[in-house]
Amino acid sequence: MPAALCEPIEQFDSDLHIADFETALNNIHSRIRDAAVDGSAAYESATRSFKLDLKGENFDVSRIRQISEGTPDGRPCLTSR
Repeated sequence: MPAALCEPIEQFDSDLHIADFETALNNIHSRIRDAAVDGSAAYESATRSFKLDLKGENFDVSRIRQISEGTPDGRPCLTSR
């Protein structure tokens, strides 16, 4: 099973598009526990650049092993463009 931050990704759906020098994942819908990430991501090999348009909600940061030593509390949201 794929993982992100050592947590299993329970669901990952997207449309894959490959054209010229760009590979893109559109209509991303992903679930990790109660958290959700939706949006799109692309990589352009000619310029070695990434394009991200992602929105995440309901992340329980206390369950992320890499930062759990400080025992953070809350459920932040993120948007990346």
